[in-house]
Amino acid sequence: MILFRWTSLVAAGITFGSCDSSGILGTSTAFEHSAVTPACGPADGPAVAIYLAAAPVQLPDPPMPHVRIYLWDYGVQDLGGRTLTVGENSANGGAWYHASANVYELASAGVVRIDEVHPDNSVEGSVSIVFPSGRRVLTGFRADFIGQVYICG
Repeated sequence: MILFRWTSLVAAGITFGSCDSSGILGTSTAFEHSAVTPACGPADGPAVAIYLAAAPVQLPDPPMPHVRIYLWDYGVQDLGGRTLTVGENSANGGAWYHASANVYELASAGVVRIDEVHPDNSVEGSVSIVFPSGRRVLTGFRADFIGQVYICG
């Protein structure tokens, strides 16, 4: 499974361009921490938020910089084995790079692959995301589950 994940990441790297060892082209930030949590999607439907950060993720205020990925119409347990697109025109969700609380950009395109959802709702997968500024995020992750109560609507 690990070989398959890295093979897919290499293929995604060829698609989106090469990156440095940090997983982000053009920066020294490495997203070594991640978290997954339920969220509210469009029309108050179910959604999942995945956060990738350089420091441990604490919600509701994740550390800066971070990438926030929203996958709409899914609960955490629904994600296993799925590959979903994110970006400006995606029906699956979006991704944002947050440099600070007031400086962020929406991904132009990207792919999120969820390899496995564990019994504790932690999630393993990989992302390949490109932003209008030229920033590219290509990394694997194991996101710890952070349960939050959301009242959508």
